Amino acid sequence: MKAELRLWIESNAPGGKVPAIIRSLDGEEEQKVLIPIGMPATAVQLAPGSYFVEAYLPSGELLRRFVDLSAARPEGVAVGLSPSRSPHEWLEFQHLILPPERLRESLTGPKVYYLDDYREPDIQLLSPFGGPLGQPGEKLLNALIPERITYRAPSPDLFRLVANDDTLFRYEFTQHRTPQGVPAALLITPQWEHVFVPVPFQWLTIDHKPVPIELVVNRVTESVSVTVADPDFAPVLGYLASGHSELAARALKDVSLGLLFSKLENPFAAAAGGYVLVQSWTSGQEDEHSWSWRRWIHNLADRFPFLPDGAILEGRVLLSLDSSVAREQAALRFLEAFSRGVPYFSAGLRMLLEGLLAIDNAPLPAEIRQRFKVARHHVRKWATWMDPREPFTTLHIPEREWS
Repeated sequence: MKAELRLWIESNAPGGKVPAIIRSLDGEEEQKVLIPIGMPATAVQLAPGSYFVEAYLPSGELLRRFVDLSAARPEGVAVGLSPSRSPHEWLEFQHLILPPERLRESLTGPKVYYLDDYREPDIQLLSPFGGPLGQPGEKLLNALIPERITYRAPSPDLFRLVANDDTLFRYEFTQHRTPQGVPAALLITPQWEHVFVPVPFQWLTIDHKPVPIELVVNRVTESVSVTVADPDFAPVLGYLASGHSELAARALKDVSLGLLFSKLENPFAAAAGGYVLVQSWTSGQEDEHSWSWRRWIHNLADRFPFLPDGAILEGRVLLSLDSSVAREQAALRFLEAFSRGVPYFSAGLRMLLEGLLAIDNAPLPAEIRQRFKVARHHVRKWATWMDPREPFTTLHIPEREWS
């Protein structure tokens, strides 16, 4: 007779599912499942016995629980896994997704030289609308976002300060009103440097609902973190940022990638799904499924010319094919991605740099070799500025570069 085990993560944060493993202590069996953040619980049918449950949160926290099912009960056994306590109730969602140091409110060292000034961080919205010349940092920003840009303070209906203390500021951004296809970015100056983040405005869930983009600024750890409150993709992005591509793939298991890529109503989510697919794929997997998603990625690269990530993904796929023709096509895709500006995802910036460095540009035509040299120079610099633990590309620009 089977016993029912019901599992969930104890939290009031927006939904989503995270991977878990149920290991038998009476044998070598193990079962991989997805368990929800909050209710309703995931129900698993198991043989009577003793089990050990592990769930690895996107934040890096490992939750463990011993479960005794030796005496099967008709009603089953309900087990809620409890994360550590969030520093604030208004950061409960970020506490599950972001690395813990992003929400830390004190340091062991004395780096508190600006904490006597409680001003909010200065936030500006950048869009390539052909703005005025001569702004500080214009040359640099025009490389990050191609074409001349405008600086303007985000309008009150675009974002709001949700909550803050002396250290942490949480903002919520509603949908950006510019047409899709016009990239936008945030320039945040939280009193220590300029932080540049290309923001995926107009993010839609699988069921077509808009979700807000959220931003947390920590003045102690000098970090800026962007999250998207999409229950299907928030955990995936967290795992991608921490380098756990296998967990990202498992977290994406319940998402219909065919629906996601066929309609392409959210190219940002499609790009995130593409990074998971590409990182878990090898060139030897030439089955029908791999051909389908490679076609999806090609469509993503072609249909959204504002999105560097689509071109990066197709370049990476072409590079894996290991032929001279494919490598030249990959080189052109990487150059196209660079011309579109900074990738939206940090996984994309890493993949772009790896691609530019992997290709020997000697056999390429002279004009392409020169473009390759320029692209490598800029992308290397961007990579040194990037915060590697953020899912969205977050560049901390040194003051010496701001001219």
